[in-house]
Amino acid sequence: MLVPPIAHAPYRDFIGQIEAIVREKFAALHLDFHRDFFFPAGSMFWFKPPALTPLLGLNLGDDDFSPENDEVDGTLAHVVERLFTVAAEKSGYTCEVIDW
Repeated sequence: MLVPPIAHAPYRDFIGQIEAIVREKFAALHLDFHRDFFFPAGSMFWFKPPALTPLLGLNLGDDDFSPENDEVDGTLAHVVERLFTVAAEKSGYTCEVIDW
């Protein structure tokens, strides 16, 4: 997974109000929760589709997501955003910040 510098967000700096749900999804992905990872803020990144296969195991559907009303945090979409890099790493891929 490749993330541009402008989208690089260390999780520990953006814990927000969703940490309990992030912890729950880590458990669902059979991962030990830690705060030492980054995520692509704004979901801006490049990836190979198999890298995100673990997210399919969460069995999320359209009905699980509430409509967004310009929230900057607190929704399930924000939780999933935090899971992109850990899902890729679980799939055996690396996640790198690239400068272009």
